[in-house]
Amino acid sequence: MKAYATLLALASCGALTLGSPLRAQSLVGNWLVQPQVDPLTDEATVMLSTPDMETNSWLIVACGESGRALAVSWVATFATGDSLDVAFRFDAEPATAAEKWSVTRQRFADTAGTVAQPPNSRMVPMLLLMTVSERFVVRAYEDPDDGGDEYTAIFDVSGFTEALARCEALGV
Repeated sequence: MKAYATLLALASCGALTLGSPLRAQSLVGNWLVQPQVDPLTDEATVMLSTPDMETNSWLIVACGESGRALAVSWVATFATGDSLDVAFRFDAEPATAAEKWSVTRQRFADTAGTVAQPPNSRMVPMLLLMTVSERFVVRAYEDPDDGGDEYTAIFDVSGFTEALARCEALGV
């Protein structure tokens, strides 16, 4: 049932359309696995992503020859410059204090949004925690000093170990 809900979420945001070729894409639990090859550098990359269907946000893990990276894609557009205050927790562990994550803006068709990425020093520990966790909760704060909005996404990260094994099987 989870896989079906994930497919519906992919179709609703345009990441998957009826009749689109699924040769390279596959689902591992609730994780979409998308192998890609950079047409300029020929570098192989595998994108792993899982949605929070309540907020239409995505947790994305890129596995490439140069390493692994984690990001959260928000539908919200934050007006906070090049960084965003973000706190997170795994399962029932205590939440972290808010810290600065780097942000980039994105635009897909008629939808604008923000991609937030944790500091490099957090990347490997977070990926390791994902291998033993069921749930990842992340909250972004827009202008927290001025009483700005909060945006919370909850991701089901179960099955991440199996999805990550797909990266390794593809050599990245």
